[in-house]
Amino acid sequence: MIFFRILIVFFATILISCSEKKQTNEDAEVQLAKFLAEQYIKETGEFDISKTYPFSDARRIEILSYPDRFVWDTLPTSSHSPIQNGQIAIEQSRVKERVELSSTQKADLFNLLYNTKCNLPSSAACYDPRHAVIFFDKDDKAFAYIEICLSCLTTKESKDVNIGELCSEKITDIRNMFKNFGIKYGLEGEDY
Repeated sequence: MIFFRILIVFFATILISCSEKKQTNEDAEVQLAKFLAEQYIKETGEFDISKTYPFSDARRIEILSYPDRFVWDTLPTSSHSPIQNGQIAIEQSRVKERVELSSTQKADLFNLLYNTKCNLPSSAACYDPRHAVIFFDKDDKAFAYIEICLSCLTTKESKDVNIGELCSEKITDIRNMFKNFGIKYGLEGEDY
């Protein structure tokens, strides 16, 4: 009889201990998720589209999708730019999709790129761009760009363009926004 009581107390102690440990792990996971959520701040309102280059100077904006440019582009590495001399420098036969943004889409893209902050930026040591945001002036000349590698969480921007740091949450939002704008290529699957 005493043996059974000791056995019951022993198992009860183990169950309580495991329950407390599980609760501690769940608390830590909740705290980590809360901390990470606080590091990605949407809609700061810090920047105004009418005062922020290149959006402020753009009459129209296009998003292009194409296969990994560094696989097929034969220009020297220092010349890799999706625009040159006011024109798109990507071979038209390589462009998979080309979407011109509406004014609402421009504002949405601006807010995501400029008024969303990543306090824990991340990126990979690769750069395999498949998307470019091209800005055109009143004379319909390409004057600025933001080229994006969604898989590496990296960008290359033209002079005087700075969208700040990227993080996985912001890249996910960019990917979803591009999809909503009609871009399909290079977002997921084998062409990603």
